[in-house]
Amino acid sequence: MKTHTPASIICTHPLTEPIDGVQVFQVKPVIKLSFDGILLFANSQGIDFLDELAAFVKQPAIKFLINNCPSMLDPHCNIDLCCQLPEMKYYFSVVAFKEAGYIGIYGYRMVRKSSKGSLVA
Repeated sequence: MKTHTPASIICTHPLTEPIDGVQVFQVKPVIKLSFDGILLFANSQGIDFLDELAAFVKQPAIKFLINNCPSMLDPHCNIDLCCQLPEMKYYFSVVAFKEAGYIGIYGYRMVRKSSKGSLVA
């Protein structure tokens, strides 16, 4: 039986973690939340990310993200977020648009792990 460690969520401003992998996808996830944490929009890659995260952490993905990075709901939010899952590492910019009433979560890099655990294209 395979055991899993919890997904790793890192919130920083600006991104301080070195990026040591190869980008593997052209289309990036886009997720929009209300300031109450309600999902307003997600493109297909955003839905795939949320589904993968929810399956791994065994709870709603948005709840997990907010619990691990509550500053994302700040109306002045402007942070980078890194989410490490068993097979993928996702990098996001999280930006609040107070006047528009939503938080944009924009994927800008996704890196896949090889079977040996290293990051590859």
